[in-house]
Amino acid sequence: MRRFTPGALPVLLTAIAGLSLVTAVQAWAVPANDADAVISSLQASGYRVTVTRIGSGHQDNCVVQSVNQQSPVSNVASARDMRNRPTSVPVSTKVAHVTLAC
Repeated sequence: MRRFTPGALPVLLTAIAGLSLVTAVQAWAVPANDADAVISSLQASGYRVTVTRIGSGHQDNCVVQSVNQQSPVSNVASARDMRNRPTSVPVSTKVAHVTLAC
């Protein structure tokens, strides 16, 4: 097993601190509770998003209460022609349920 040299430890700790700083900056860039940002991010990732609201406020004033991302589901019963060839490409669907407190 290879051991670290004494000079490698400060470099490793600096790299870890830098990585955690980058992660923190990204977390501040998009607030986790911004409903529009969360929904847009899920849609950009290919999810079909269903939204459930608790309350009647405007979506700009809503806070994300929960996000439930379901596993992708493939359509396994594709259509076939009379020669038993597939006539459509099986579709894979990803669904995410977002609950907003307004």
